[in-house]
Order: sequence, then C-alpha cells, then structure tokens
Amino acid sequence: MHDADPLAWVADAWARRFEGQGQAGELEVAVAETLARWRARTLELPDYYLVVDPERIRPTLRHWFLGLLASAAPARVATSRPSIPVVANLAELHTGRWWPDLDRILADLDHVVPDQAGQLVGAVSPTVLVKPAELVGPGEAVD
Repeated sequence: MHDADPLAWVADAWARRFEGQGQAGELEVAVAETLARWRARTLELPDYYLVVDPERIRPTLRHWFLGLLASAAPARVATSRPSIPVVANLAELHTGRWWPDLDRILADLDHVVPDQAGQLVGAVSPTVLVKPAELVGPGEAVD
C-alpha cells in the first residue's frame, strides 16, 4: 500500500486542461509518455485506488478518480472517510474485473469532459435537507 499513483501526471494534466490552467500539449505529452512506460512494462496500474475523503479533492480530480477510472473498472476504485483508518478499508475492497488496457482508458482523453467522465461511484451523494411534501407524514412538519 502506497500513495505513488502511476497515473498522477496524466490525472493532473487532464484536470489542469479542464480547469483552464494547462499548457498546450501538456496532456498529450503526459498520455504519450505514460503509455510508452506501460507498453515497456515499467508502469503497472494499482490493484485498487482508495480515494480518502473525495469531497475534499478538487472537483476535476474527483471526476478523474470516481468517474473516469471508476467507469473503467468499478471494483478497482473505492472511497473512504478520513475518520476510518486506511488499513480498515482493506477488508471492504471487492474483487472484480481487472483494468482494461491503459491505451483504452486513455483513448481520446482530451475529449473526455470531467462531468461526463463516467458516473461518479461511491462519491458525494446529495444530502436531503428538506423532505418532499409527499414523504411528510400526518402531523409532521416539513423541515
């Protein structure tokens, strides 16, 4: 278990591109170099990505992990709250299909818009602050 992400360069370049901070060609170079390392078998994807406290990471990176990567291999991306020790999450990780080939995951990445990058899995769910009228019981006030 470690925090060395083999796709960190690509993830950061992708996020920066859609946040309007990336330099021209930055994402393309990151993808090309990462794919070259993967083809040379000097880069391997991790068994799992455990995203601790996804609400605190930049929204674009949240879409990277919980949208793009999770849609590629849903069982390989999990979330956790910061109050739970990382080791305690290991028993909760589920088996599932392995990652597709990295060139498939990164194909046309420059056209994958963050909020359309797969579905956010296990991520931030909206909190219901007000009960819809049809769910309010007799004599119960709407908050």
